[in-house]
Amino acid sequence: MMVKALEGSVGNKLYKDTLVRNIGAIIYRDRKKVEAELKRMPALKAFSEFEYGFKIRDKENPKAWYIPDATVITIPPEDQLPTTPLDSAKNALEGVGEAVQDMFKGIGNIKIG
Repeated sequence: MMVKALEGSVGNKLYKDTLVRNIGAIIYRDRKKVEAELKRMPALKAFSEFEYGFKIRDKENPKAWYIPDATVITIPPEDQLPTTPLDSAKNALEGVGEAVQDMFKGIGNIKIG
């Protein structure tokens, strides 16, 4: 469902971030194991840093599955992974609660004549 939604403009942004965040979280959670396995491969043994990414495979073109091209979606460093929509809303509203409390702080002390 998420891969199909990538074809639309609205779904692309929403689901692409979700895929990047979820795949990135798994990679970074097990980063030491992942990199230990990568370093077992002779071609990657000498590398000390890795960049991660993924590609949505086109079932109609299996020959292109292993060709790195512009369709590879890069996973950013762990501290730059996209946030969830809920986290984004929470961060946007973080200071609002305090401001509202400050607005109504003195209301309980009002004395009517």
